[in-house]
Amino acid sequence: MLRFCLDSERSALLRLKDSFILNQSASDDTLAYPKVSSWKLEGQVGGDCCSWDGVECDNNTGHVIGLDLSSSFLYGSINSNNSLFQLHHLRRLNLSDNNFNRSEIPSAIGNLTRLSRLDLSWSGFTGQIPYEVLQLSNLVILDLSRNPLELRNPSLKILSERLVNLKHLDLHKVNVSSTIPQSLANLSALTYLSLVACELHGKFPTSLANLTQLTYLSLAGNEFSPDTLSWLAKLTKLTALNLDSTNSYGDVLYSLKNLTKLTYLDLSLNQFFERIPSWFGNLTGLIILDLGGNKFWGSVPQSIFTLKNLVELDLYGNHLSGTYKLETFLNLKKLKVLQLSSNHFSLLTTTVFTLLTLASCNLSKFPDFLLSQDEVELLDLRDNKIHGFIPKWIWGLSAQTLHVLDLSENFLRGFDQPIVVPQWINLRLLDLRSNMLQGPLPIPPASIYQYFVSNNLLKGEISSGICSLTSITVLDLSNNSFSGMLPPCLGNLSTSLSVLKLQNNNCSGPIPRACEKGNTLRMIDLSQNQLNGRIPRSLAWN
Repeated sequence: MLRFCLDSERSALLRLKDSFILNQSASDDTLAYPKVSSWKLEGQVGGDCCSWDGVECDNNTGHVIGLDLSSSFLYGSINSNNSLFQLHHLRRLNLSDNNFNRSEIPSAIGNLTRLSRLDLSWSGFTGQIPYEVLQLSNLVILDLSRNPLELRNPSLKILSERLVNLKHLDLHKVNVSSTIPQSLANLSALTYLSLVACELHGKFPTSLANLTQLTYLSLAGNEFSPDTLSWLAKLTKLTALNLDSTNSYGDVLYSLKNLTKLTYLDLSLNQFFERIPSWFGNLTGLIILDLGGNKFWGSVPQSIFTLKNLVELDLYGNHLSGTYKLETFLNLKKLKVLQLSSNHFSLLTTTVFTLLTLASCNLSKFPDFLLSQDEVELLDLRDNKIHGFIPKWIWGLSAQTLHVLDLSENFLRGFDQPIVVPQWINLRLLDLRSNMLQGPLPIPPASIYQYFVSNNLLKGEISSGICSLTSITVLDLSNNSFSGMLPPCLGNLSTSLSVLKLQNNNCSGPIPRACEKGNTLRMIDLSQNQLNGRIPRSLAWN
């Protein structure tokens, strides 16, 4: 028989609603909406809180057993007196992606002893995790991630000794400041474990080999002692493994050889100094492979190019070399993200990308394969040896999708055709600094937020066309040979600009008057010009 909710629990929910204000900035999810705004007594079923958004009731008893207020714009402090903790029959509680204004997790959380799922991630909690959380012995899922919390009393050791039913534990960015306790191996039912950036240290206990049910493991961002990780070989159910920035090297690689179910593998920013093993090609399910920021050397093994499910391949910041033609990459039909910066590759060509970094790859010209790219969102060609002129086809490259274009630190001298406004409609950052560009100032599209063109040989007056960039936040024209008066309309950009750098040019005349109201400038440098007049009062900081 379907039961209506109890009066006492309906009252507790309404008082819970009234204890917070609704603020859109409290939630980051693009799908967030204020669930509690629909909690009202009016209407045909208004009195039945079991029908309210985010509320789940037991059909037999009418007790509230589930409360999902994730991404609900909730803002305000919470303490043990909150009516939330009167809902003693709760089994599932999700308050993630709200802002509880640096509250500590109330000790009254221990009253909710029936909880099997607790998610407080991304919710603005601070301080020590209360000891009372150990009273939640039925927990299967515990997610306290991405809060500036501390887990010291209780410690990770005690938590893993007491909450033995956990299958999902996420402490991402929770300050643990300890070694990994042997007792963590007691959580033999764990399928998901994230201890990212927890200030863990010391050696890995080999007893972690007992966690054979794990499908997701991330220990990234901790400074472990160099040690064998051979125990990883026993975690054959892993589909995702992240060891980014864990001081790993050597035999770690060979511990992974038989983890054939992996779809995500991140070994970036470690100490690997060897060739990329050819057996990576056996990990045929890989979708993301990140080996960046190591010291891998030699050529990329051909087996990598047989990983037909790869969407992202990161090899940046190694000592890799070789020449690769278009047909080499054609097998990677799903590849969208390729990062190859800071290696020693010859001309590289590939299929359709959304993100492509070829910085510091010793390129001498623009790769011709870019002509066929129409979905790129980020293109990074900085710090190469590209000479000559920027080809006219660049201005139409991925016109609908390009957000970032970085051509800095090359030997570019100008443009193949007279400068026109590029076709990009979503470009946010354009970086042309530290080249040998000559002629007048190129004007980027109106969508631009950040524009860097410093350390070139540009000259002439700064065109008033720059004033069409009404969304720009950073404008750096320094260290060129611009002359003449600054366009008066430049001052109008102070409602969006936070950084303006014009130093070391030959500009003359009065300093443009910044807007009296709404001035957002935080850094301005007009030095080493021949400007005159007083600095406008409107540039004074509050």
